[in-house]
Amino acid sequence: MIIITGASELYGSAFIKKLTTEEYGDIVTADTDLRDDMENKRISARLRLDDLPQWIKDNQLYVQFIFCLSEKSDLDYIQKLWRLSIEYGLPFVYTFSSDESINNFNNWIQQQERQPYFWAGVKLSKTAPEEAAEVLYFLMHNRKDSGIYDLAPPAKKLKDGGFQK
Repeated sequence: MIIITGASELYGSAFIKKLTTEEYGDIVTADTDLRDDMENKRISARLRLDDLPQWIKDNQLYVQFIFCLSEKSDLDYIQKLWRLSIEYGLPFVYTFSSDESINNFNNWIQQQERQPYFWAGVKLSKTAPEEAAEVLYFLMHNRKDSGIYDLAPPAKKLKDGGFQK
């Protein structure tokens, strides 16, 4: 299962569209509201954000990846998902749109003794949703280099990692 927070938001919706185009079908979403406007998408379960941490604990054997794409997630929530990723050996990608958000999270990361085996922080400000979806898909399949990725041109770290868009 692939977990996506913020599935009803701009970037989450675009990423789900990309996954369904690529024939992924076991997607779990977590949002602040559970609107049912995603009929044509392959969603296995829809959860409230607050319910996701316990759901991960109960289903961690089936989870393949966590994507925290919700703009409504605060630092504490992202840190909680980070810790669960470490505990259960899950890859973790989170997105942010401001330098302040990434600086706060990056400072917190520096203080941590452990990290998920693969993690990426992706800065998405002024990035087209379809382009962001391509980058997230690329990171899902190329888990070599954990770290912060800024999608502003020239996005050198991504290109060095093999991303060709």
